[in-house]
Amino acid sequence: MFMSNKLKGTGAVFGFTLKQMMKNRANQIIFAIFILVALLAIPVGSLILGDQGADNDTINGYYTEWYTVEDYLAMQAEWDEMDAEVGMDTKFLIQYVYSIAVMVVGLFSVSYIVQGIVMEKSSRLVETLLISVEPMALVFGKILAVMAYIFSMMASMVAAGLFSWKVSGLFLNLSGLTAGLESLGITKDVFRLEPMAWIVIIVSLVLAYLFFSFIAGLTGAGCSNPEEMESANMGAMVVILFGYLVSCMASAFESNMAQTIFALVPAVSSFTVPVFYILEEISLGTVVASWTVELACILFLWWMTASVYQRLILYKGRRMKWGQIISMAMKKEGGK
Repeated sequence: MFMSNKLKGTGAVFGFTLKQMMKNRANQIIFAIFILVALLAIPVGSLILGDQGADNDTINGYYTEWYTVEDYLAMQAEWDEMDAEVGMDTKFLIQYVYSIAVMVVGLFSVSYIVQGIVMEKSSRLVETLLISVEPMALVFGKILAVMAYIFSMMASMVAAGLFSWKVSGLFLNLSGLTAGLESLGITKDVFRLEPMAWIVIIVSLVLAYLFFSFIAGLTGAGCSNPEEMESANMGAMVVILFGYLVSCMASAFESNMAQTIFALVPAVSSFTVPVFYILEEISLGTVVASWTVELACILFLWWMTASVYQRLILYKGRRMKWGQIISMAMKKEGGK
């Protein structure tokens, strides 16, 4: 009941914030650019790589070579053995691509949330909003609106990429592009994931977003004017970049202990857990343990937000550091 009162007005803030984001000309241009890049990536890539299999030893665009039965069976056995184990290059590429996706989600969310909070605070609009909306609902509605915008942009990019692949295949020879992806270990089988793997990916992305967003909400509320926006962004981005850089090195570790540690450190687990699970390097139990740790961190940030957000959003002065924010929350909790 207490939490429901604190979140009263979240839907109104969500609708208002999302509508403002969609009407913003800069956001519309960014959205359009991302969709255009997704649409052009396939045809441009196919034109650059060309038909790598088209030479005197091809039949209908496919590379051919003659072998004896014994040589073919030996080569087939070797290929089956290679396919049974994911190579280091493939592991690194999958980790790298997923880490880039999480980093883009994190950086966009931090930027939008901090910018929205600081601009509302500097224009004194937030003081009007606080008359009818609880502080907790104000920040949570904003976080949900930014999440809806960013995830819809990502889904649109994936849909545009798949559409481009289908249409480009009708007019262009994609064998060169396909061969280039297969040489890196990226085949159709990589994307044929079991339902549990998709659940792990989606839940991990949502938890990562909430973790980074609450950090952005608190750092943004601690600013008093737009000039401090850059330093507020940097505070949250350091956490994201730390997780990203560590995750890029994580694929080089074969130790189960190291992989478990990477999966349990919140800022790093956001980037590594789904990849480790898909590659069968950690168990579902470790995934659940990682989610539990990250959820505990999110709840701690939620508690701090509920404790000090109204005082922060009305604060005027130099940007507050994390130590000051935690101290403020502790004092309020102690009734001082």
